[in-house]
Amino acid sequence: MGKIILPEFQKSSFNCPICGVFSVQYWRQLTEYLEFQSGEKSVTQMPIWSSHCSHCNQRSFWEEEGKIIIFPFVKKQQINPDLNEKIKDTLKQAILILEDSPPAAAAMLRLSLEMICDELNAEGGNLFEKICSIYEKEHIKVSTRAMHLVRIIVGNSIHFPPKIDLGDSEEIAKTLLGLIDIIAERVLTEPKKINDLWAKIPESKRLEIEKNEPHSEPKGEN
Repeated sequence: MGKIILPEFQKSSFNCPICGVFSVQYWRQLTEYLEFQSGEKSVTQMPIWSSHCSHCNQRSFWEEEGKIIIFPFVKKQQINPDLNEKIKDTLKQAILILEDSPPAAAAMLRLSLEMICDELNAEGGNLFEKICSIYEKEHIKVSTRAMHLVRIIVGNSIHFPPKIDLGDSEEIAKTLLGLIDIIAERVLTEPKKINDLWAKIPESKRLEIEKNEPHSEPKGEN
């Protein structure tokens, strides 16, 4: 799977927020033309830019001052705050294109899963091995099964002919997004909450328990 290049203001090429394909972008600043009854004319450069995708021939629109995309509109979707900024940005782009291009959104969601695995110091040469290494280290069966679901569904959709057709199924892409949220909650947020509470108990109690903890004790859910 190719690397996803996120859209960025005035960048010459990236994965289009409309079709999801990596393509050359042609930028143009919008101009407002006004003609008054007196015959006078006014030409004003607007603080809005359009990015014309060379693949789908569609345009996205950007605000110059904030350098942010204003169309297509970003869908309102909660993103786990415990994810690092790079993963959050990838998920935001997946949400952005989910309705217009479920396969491209699914590819970004798979990429975000790989990034989560890397954050957990997963070992292995491919995503399957990384997920298995997380289970071996942490014994978090439910979360790793959710990871395998994302891997399998997206992997099947990019093979030809596809075993699962994401092109006609926005709901499957939304399901994948929900799985990523479950994974982040289980492997990042819940341990963080427990560790924060753990740090508040007296140190003597912590040391006594930690000293007697078996090294192979499961962490997280069974």
